[in-house]
Amino acid sequence: MNHKIVAILPAALLALLLSTLFPANAWAFDRSGSITTMVLILGLGSFTLLNLISQFAFYLSGFYRSARFARRHVILSLLPVAAAVLFVILNAQHFGGLMMDMGLVLVALALALLPLLVADKPAPERPWVSLLAAALMLAAGFVVAPITAFALILAHVSLNYLKGHSRFGALLIIAIGYPFLGVYLYQFIGKLG
Repeated sequence: MNHKIVAILPAALLALLLSTLFPANAWAFDRSGSITTMVLILGLGSFTLLNLISQFAFYLSGFYRSARFARRHVILSLLPVAAAVLFVILNAQHFGGLMMDMGLVLVALALALLPLLVADKPAPERPWVSLLAAALMLAAGFVVAPITAFALILAHVSLNYLKGHSRFGALLIIAIGYPFLGVYLYQFIGKLG
């Protein structure tokens, strides 16, 4: 071990201990711009989580073997990310908050582009996986109603790939999901007006 470092170490520790005795102002948090961050975490974060579940279901179902399907999914996934970029730029309070919010948007952008990595890769055809994910999302939608929209999307996509009696499950999810989502939107719009 270097003897110069060993000689300096006690003095550095003493200086560190003495500096903790004096009070200092806490400038670590500035509330301006925190509403933007909160909206991003709740809105874009929730969308990204549900989109990841959809991506996982689509991959396990084998839908990403079609590069066209993967590109369409990515384009639709980028719309909320683009809206979030616009929201962040319009509501920027200061540079630090802008960079933190853009970092959150960048993570959502990277996760939205995931289907392009697995497009054209071999995967088994199991369309029932997306139907199962739609049923689970519909069940979760009874607790948090906007999740029902993702259940409907999954059911519509799986309806195109299912054959025989299994199409009945997708039609049942669609028949239950649309009225439920309609009642939620009616109540939500009624609270706004």
